[in-house]
Amino acid sequence: MFGLFKKENSSPIPMAISYVQRLQLIVGNPLVGFPKDISKWSKEKEKSIEDFMKEYGLTTDQAMRLQQVLFLLDEWKWKSSSSPKNAKEWASLKEAEEIRNKDHEYLLMFIVNEKGNYTHHLLSVGSEEEVSFPPFEQMKSLLEQMKGTAFVLMHNHPSGDARISNEDIDVTLQLSRFFQSTRYMFLDHIIVAKGGTSYSSLRENGYVFS
Repeated sequence: MFGLFKKENSSPIPMAISYVQRLQLIVGNPLVGFPKDISKWSKEKEKSIEDFMKEYGLTTDQAMRLQQVLFLLDEWKWKSSSSPKNAKEWASLKEAEEIRNKDHEYLLMFIVNEKGNYTHHLLSVGSEEEVSFPPFEQMKSLLEQMKGTAFVLMHNHPSGDARISNEDIDVTLQLSRFFQSTRYMFLDHIIVAKGGTSYSSLRENGYVFS
């Protein structure tokens, strides 16, 4: 049962609302047909922005908001298992598989704590050919907030080609220089490609030196 509290000369303020209603408020859409059972939402995370637009009648902005919320459900949970030891293991994670076959580029940040556990965060969603990096200071703030000690970056190439581009090299070198003056270890920047298990590690290719 839901109630409304209303101040004088103000709009009604929900006193108690369901998870779906909260999602509707955030996205700005009634989300007709969206699962009401929150246990089914992880499956929704596998869908693309275009899928959300088609299935739920969303605008691009609304679809991106929905996708961000769904990723947040997992992001703040520390994985109890130890973090991967090399690029191949990172590229084999469930989180890597979730972005590998996307039609747009996704940028993930895996944060590792002093116990060796990790969590992951969606930093950016780009186009079919590129993705923007947030300001490095924001990445550092996220590490501080999560009490992390190290991190791995990962993005996907929808083209199916995991080869490292000049742009990948440039931003990785900038990140390496930036984090050299901090207490955080930049472990790797990994690229995964659509349609297989291929990957590239910028550390293994000599571009990560922090």
